Amino acid sequence: MPPLINPMRHLEIEFAGYTIIADISGALYIPDEKILVVADLHFGKGMRLAAGGALVPPYDLQATLHRLEKLIRSYRPETIVSLGDGFDDLDSLNRLSATDRHYLITITNSTNWIWISGNHDPTPVAEAGGDTMNELKIAKLTLRHEANHDEREAEISGHFHPKARVTVRGRSQVRRCFVTNGTRTILPAFGSYTGGLDVTDPAISGLFGSSFDALVLGDRKLYRISSARIS
Repeated sequence: MPPLINPMRHLEIEFAGYTIIADISGALYIPDEKILVVADLHFGKGMRLAAGGALVPPYDLQATLHRLEKLIRSYRPETIVSLGDGFDDLDSLNRLSATDRHYLITITNSTNWIWISGNHDPTPVAEAGGDTMNELKIAKLTLRHEANHDEREAEISGHFHPKARVTVRGRSQVRRCFVTNGTRTILPAFGSYTGGLDVTDPAISGLFGSSFDALVLGDRKLYRISSARIS
């Protein structure tokens, strides 16, 4: 039975011999491998910000996991890969309430969960369930936290939290986006309370050469916009 996906809410990308699905949530699905990929969950960030006096509700983990549960029901993956910075820092799990910790572990134990090491969480957080590795290789495709500028084969990564400034009905907006050129794809941050870096910044654009597509997350659908049209 195929995944229960809405064609208005995803775009297909031909990538490294695969047809992969960019979802409006910011997740990526690889049907041939039954792998769901998310980036930069940053669990615990809301709690850290609230403890520091920021006026934000410390409920980002529940909101993020709720969105992830909906994706699991839709795509029914066998494996979920978190592309690094799953936790905002190495003490994030200890700051979670018992209820939140149970919620997280219930999901990580429900499938083959892989944490890719990130700059915020470079070492395994064993109590969170799942397995941890530096990167995951599938055929000629590599999944890692931060893009390797010297990579010659296809890769999928996160880290930069890409966003694009676009004009809709005469109004300028900044929206989260995927960035891809057919051999390299960077995912937007999936977690709540995450900032972002403009795709025109050399840290991102310099990885893609002369051109790329931004798959911009709208309210109801994804939009494919070429780099030439991004301000």
